[in-house]
Amino acid sequence: MKNKPALWTTLTTLALGILLAALAVAPGARAKTTASPTLSDQLFAKQIAGSYLAEVQPVPDVRFHVLMQISADGGTVAVGESDEGLGGQAPYAAAGPKLGNWKRTGPRQVQVVQMGFEFNTQGLPLPIGESGKGIVDLEFADDWMSFTGTLKWFLYAAGKDPLTDPPDTVLELGAIQGRRVR
Repeated sequence: MKNKPALWTTLTTLALGILLAALAVAPGARAKTTASPTLSDQLFAKQIAGSYLAEVQPVPDVRFHVLMQISADGGTVAVGESDEGLGGQAPYAAAGPKLGNWKRTGPRQVQVVQMGFEFNTQGLPLPIGESGKGIVDLEFADDWMSFTGTLKWFLYAAGKDPLTDPPDTVLELGAIQGRRVR
């Protein structure tokens, strides 16, 4: 008879311990809801947030550099080094900064959509591509310090709406490689 209270106390303590352990499970391990981003999405955003120096190589002998900022809140900004557009190979002389957003497309992948304005040598908007929209598909390395990907650029003539109209010109700009600025 003396052992029954001790057994009851042990079982009660064990049950209480299991209940407390179940209640203490990290929120990210519980069922996911659509009300807020999951912890893994937040960590992913923090991992990729930063500044990157990227090189675009549209054709074998032409390269240009882009400085890209990726923010944890989903925003992006990019500026290019070339004042002659693709090393003089493009139909424009200068381009303004590109602003946009990114979305996660895989475990280490994002798609960046950016927009900006294209100018001629006099600094006037190009009639054949007054505005442009780029789509960049990136995959980050295991250490999150670099990425590789592809870049397409869509040009819209003056008066066209780049949010609703089809592009007038599509440029396959090829490979892009970036390294984190530290």
